[in-house]
Amino acid sequence: MSTFDYFQSASEVVAGLSQALGSAPIVENFEGRNDVPPTTRYQWGGFVLNDPVTGGTPPFSSNTWVRVSAEAVNGVHIGTVDGIAIGDSAAELEARYPDTSFRLPSGGQSELNIGVGFVPLPPSDDSAGSARTFSVQLLAPDPLGPITQLTTPSPNWGA
Repeated sequence: MSTFDYFQSASEVVAGLSQALGSAPIVENFEGRNDVPPTTRYQWGGFVLNDPVTGGTPPFSSNTWVRVSAEAVNGVHIGTVDGIAIGDSAAELEARYPDTSFRLPSGGQSELNIGVGFVPLPPSDDSAGSARTFSVQLLAPDPLGPITQLTTPSPNWGA
């Protein structure tokens, strides 16, 4: 097992993930849109490591971020430190994490988002009175269906 942090270089993380997942990634350059800057994407099936050209600035801006849409990649189970994985019941997780669950309108439906695994960040002059955190964001387009996506780190600046 390997451990990586949000501020390691993408090349170190790609090398470690390639070894752990048993293959080299498919590499794609994403031009960026909305609030996502141009990014190099390293893809192993349903596991994507994103390396924005903007880089990160510890401790508030990660160097890379991950989006997962598969329960396993090349036979390797993917989950959070709490054991949450793609396919888990969104309704059960919403009941377990009611204070960090919220619904957003999406295409005429109400998509469920749940924050888990919150990691506190140091205080900042920019965030007086607000606790900054990183977390894992879970997504279920159907609140009664399964979790279909995990994204981390998901920054929260106290909003």
